[in-house]
Amino acid sequence: MDPANTLYLSTFYAEAAAAFGFYLCLVGIVAALVRPARSALAIAAIGAVILATSKYQHVVLPIALGIAVLIGAGRGGRKVALAVLVA
Repeated sequence: MDPANTLYLSTFYAEAAAAFGFYLCLVGIVAALVRPARSALAIAAIGAVILATSKYQHVVLPIALGIAVLIGAGRGGRKVALAVLVA
């Protein structure tokens, strides 16, 4: 048996969850930046959780998204960045 398959067997099918989590996170971020409501912040946070838990290599992606929103959106994006970073 190949040790790589033994170590990474459970992560081969996580790409669909990662793509869905990334999409959900981006949709939530855009919706929250347009109209900051709790539901949009919740969607961004849920997408960040799905993205971070899809593969252990993807833990850094929600952090990078939150930092990018914080830098790009300025004061208006602080709630959105906080929702993504905390999730």
